[in-house]
Amino acid sequence: MANANLDHTGRPIETLAFLIGHKETEEVVVCGELLFPSQTGDCSKVDDEGTHGLPSEWWIMRESSTAKQHGTDNTVLAAWIHTHVRGVKCGFSSVDVHTQYAYSHDAMYPNIMGHVVELCQDGSIIEDFFTLTAEGKAQVSRYVYYISI
Repeated sequence: MANANLDHTGRPIETLAFLIGHKETEEVVVCGELLFPSQTGDCSKVDDEGTHGLPSEWWIMRESSTAKQHGTDNTVLAAWIHTHVRGVKCGFSSVDVHTQYAYSHDAMYPNIMGHVVELCQDGSIIEDFFTLTAEGKAQVSRYVYYISI
């Protein structure tokens, strides 16, 4: 992702990817596929534009190599990954919290993680995974009527 974070003018942009895995057991997910969907972004946001003309979540659950090999019922969207650039620290912004809520609120992705990768100006990388607690989900739900991801 570090090389993919510049637009055509050399300005830093956020980048998005999805980590796909399959259930090995009820408690173990093995991840082996990384999807970079079509996307538009700038230095403060990135939007998923779909994959091969389909919504990315649909494509992941039906057309990904993982889904074809392990079946839809065993395919897991393990994490949504995105970069922070231009000095934005590794952590969830308020937009990220709402995105995480939208994914984890969906019955298909209750355990999805948000993976933030901070691409530092000195070339170093700081990264971490985030989820919302039950209390966090309850807080966000008070302010969210409908989110389309």
